[in-house]
Amino acid sequence: MTSEWQQLPPWREDNSVWLLDPMGRPALAFDANVATEYVLDDIQHLLKVNPQ
Repeated sequence: MTSEWQQLPPWREDNSVWLLDPMGRPALAFDANVATEYVLDDIQHLLKVNPQ
């Protein structure tokens, strides 16, 4: 499922990365200065605790 936003969400910030769930809701957020290894760790943890 793909969500389309009519306007930018209020939680949006410049120079950040957001991981959205299948419904288009934010699940994880990272500042631009976060090391990629921490991003990967968080994504792996999210998938482990929410396998579906």
